[in-house]
Amino acid sequence: MPPPPAPPVHSGIKRSHTGGSTQDLFAIQEAIKRARTVDEVDRLHQLLSSGQFAGFAAQWQQQLRQQQQQHSQQMQQQQSEQVQQQQFQQVQQQQQLQQPLQQIQQQQSQQPQQDDHLEVEHNAD
Repeated sequence: MPPPPAPPVHSGIKRSHTGGSTQDLFAIQEAIKRARTVDEVDRLHQLLSSGQFAGFAAQWQQQLRQQQQQHSQQMQQQQSEQVQQQQFQQVQQQQQLQQPLQQIQQQQSQQPQQDDHLEVEHNAD
């Protein structure tokens, strides 16, 4: 007589086939892999163990999209701030370059007046 079939091997996770689709199962496993905190891993593991994770894939995908949008907005904001900073620096540089030019122009405009004044004194002699 052949031996009875071996019981299925489980990794300690009780899975209910009625709890969610294969996509939900895959999504929760991916979420566990990407989790950043132990609390998040524990929460996801409990959800998986309970077998009540129907609809998790859709929720998780929506959450990922929101995170991507937030990241994209942050990147756009950083780029905008960098452009503003560069523009500010360019304006400052232009002002710094114009100051010596204005000083030279003022000196040149004052110099002919001084020359005229010297001529008047010279003619008076």
